[in-house]
Amino acid sequence: MSHDLRHVGSLITVGKDHCLGYLFVHEGRAYDAELGAVDVSEDDANTHNKLLDEAIVEGLDRNCTVGLGGTLYLKRPNGTPQVITWCGTVVSDDVTIHGAVLTFRRRGMTFRGRVRSSDDCFNFKRTA
Repeated sequence: MSHDLRHVGSLITVGKDHCLGYLFVHEGRAYDAELGAVDVSEDDANTHNKLLDEAIVEGLDRNCTVGLGGTLYLKRPNGTPQVITWCGTVVSDDVTIHGAVLTFRRRGMTFRGRVRSSDDCFNFKRTA
């Protein structure tokens, strides 16, 4: 399918100002959650995902004010919870879970969200 993709080989955008989300590659085809199949190579998809990961973490550190948030993922290596990005970049090892409420801390900031035991991802907001 043809889309107005720009900056292929970097952080890929479509049109003038919309950044693609994480790209999933299956059997040599790249897919975006909103657009479906996109015409980029696996290498370009991997580059895009790496740069998107870096931008999400930098945005969290530099621009996430109280009340703002997003979606991250929960991983439990050896039973110890970690908050990670879709690509597996560790966002925080300072994680507590009480019931369905997940709290994580990063660089002096506190974030809270709700996570179900059957889910890997969760939405969160900065609380302090």
